[in-house]
Amino acid sequence: DRQQSAQAIAVGCAAFAGLGNIARADDFAARLLAHPDFSEADVFTALPTLEANRRDDLAVRLLAALADRQLASAEALRRLGLLYERQGKLDEARTALEKSAAAARPRVTLLVDLARVARAQKDYQGALGYLAYARDLEPHDAELHYLFGLVCVDARLAAEAHLALGKAVALAPQNATYNFSMGAVSAFRADPSEAVPYFQKYLQLKPDDVRGHLALGAVYLKAKDFVAARRELSVAVRSTAVATTAHFYLGSLARQAGQLDEAVRELKLALAANPHYTDALAELGQVHLQRRDYKAAEEYLRRALALNADHYAANFGLVTLYSRTNDVRREKQVHRFDELQKRRE
Repeated sequence: DRQQSAQAIAVGCAAFAGLGNIARADDFAARLLAHPDFSEADVFTALPTLEANRRDDLAVRLLAALADRQLASAEALRRLGLLYERQGKLDEARTALEKSAAAARPRVTLLVDLARVARAQKDYQGALGYLAYARDLEPHDAELHYLFGLVCVDARLAAEAHLALGKAVALAPQNATYNFSMGAVSAFRADPSEAVPYFQKYLQLKPDDVRGHLALGAVYLKAKDFVAARRELSVAVRSTAVATTAHFYLGSLARQAGQLDEAVRELKLALAANPHYTDALAELGQVHLQRRDYKAAEEYLRRALALNADHYAANFGLVTLYSRTNDVRREKQVHRFDELQKRRE
């Protein structure tokens, strides 16, 4: 008689799932769902083994049945939401997680779960709302400020991202990831040299990560410190992981320094590794503009725009080209570039 109890059936379901016996596990799950004493305690008995053996389908069936029968606690609803998320069912995941939040005062972990799902749905305002609530509950948690900053980047809220990531770094100054992210956001501010100390700190914490040298070199380049930029990029270019991008930046550096032959060589190395490298194509177009080789310039600029019609540098290059050659297409291209500038601002 005890083997017919809901608790024993739940143990049987878990046991057969652990043994990989799909049919018997499914049978025991059906029996458990039909049992008059079916409860959350029975589901939680089977849940760890079902999840460990990738039987998310059974776990979802059991938890969803609890929710449908109004038997699910806040934690059961949260587990259901996380399983839906793992299955890629984001709408169902968010619904379950929101029901969990409504069932009890939401914890920070649940708010972070909701923010993660909302971000995956590209609902950045929703994600920021959850994270703002979480930050109110735990204002000294650096990770919450960091996550808030990342979503601000997604939402193109540059000032808010800078503020949030700055708080994360202030709370956890020895965290390499926070410093790198703060550097990345700072690089796009009015003075890109603001990013330098953050990337320097990152390299102190992770001296063997060439991404730090690449990022620092790129920032020095934006700040027009060509000597420091070349020093860092010369380290990065020796690593296959970032060599393509390093060649691009070295090519850009050479162009700005007037070393056009070197610029061509570096940019062609970048394109040899990635023929669809839009930035490198646009940069090579700029090099040929400086050489007054307008036919080659238009070829590279057109190739860049074929890959990304809104590419800023390539569109600007065409404006310059048409102005220099008195091309009848100049007025139309100027109008196009003005629209891009307004959107960019």
